Amino acid sequence: MLRVYADQYIDMGERIRTAKLIFGQIEASPPDDPEMALNDNEREGISADLTELQRLCSVLELPTAFKLLKKHKDKLPKTRGEYEILTDAIYSELEGRLFLYVPDNLAKFYDDEGILSEATRLAFPSPYRELKESGNCIACDMWTASVFHAMRAAEIGVRVMGNALGVAFPDKPLDQAEWHQILGQADSKIKAIGERPKSAQRDEDQAFFSAAAVQSRYFKDGWRVRVAHGRATYGEAEAIKLLGHVRDFFETLAGRLAE
Repeated sequence: MLRVYADQYIDMGERIRTAKLIFGQIEASPPDDPEMALNDNEREGISADLTELQRLCSVLELPTAFKLLKKHKDKLPKTRGEYEILTDAIYSELEGRLFLYVPDNLAKFYDDEGILSEATRLAFPSPYRELKESGNCIACDMWTASVFHAMRAAEIGVRVMGNALGVAFPDKPLDQAEWHQILGQADSKIKAIGERPKSAQRDEDQAFFSAAAVQSRYFKDGWRVRVAHGRATYGEAEAIKLLGHVRDFFETLAGRLAE
């Protein structure tokens, strides 16, 4: 999805309007008036505007207008009519574009590179991509889709946690097991950690995996089953809340684990 800001369109419109005014003033002059031609400053200004319009057409992905402006880069229009041939191409391409507006309070979620810390992004690249998509859905008012992507990310974390605990199944690989199956075994593995001889390592392991398992069960019971089976739809506040919880989940996991 192309990301641009409205000021680029405003700038384009102002440049086009200014040039049209200049050509209009020239053409309104009497035929024998020396003002009937562009002066040096006006030529330089229109040349600079056309160069900038060409750049903006490239940024805004308007290929036909870009090619036309590039073709006439060294041949300035002499009349308003000639100039409008160039700018009409811009307007024609813009007519076929659909624009979405993202309000200030949601813009921060769009393509948020900092949705996870750098260390966590490196440890969990796949969940990072899913969480970015979750944020993009929030920016576009697609709350239930945001929850769906957040749960896709969380599922990767659940399987990584299960693998670290030694969860395994005789009839299938771990990545084909259901959440409740993984979490059921995980609970047993964490209980076994607590039965080890007392040590700082035992306490650290138990605390880490217990916290991760609690978060995983929260996701499963409160969100994953409902969104996966079409049993609920979600609003803005719920989607934002869940995204924050899943982000914290991976920041916790990345302290010790990686996908």
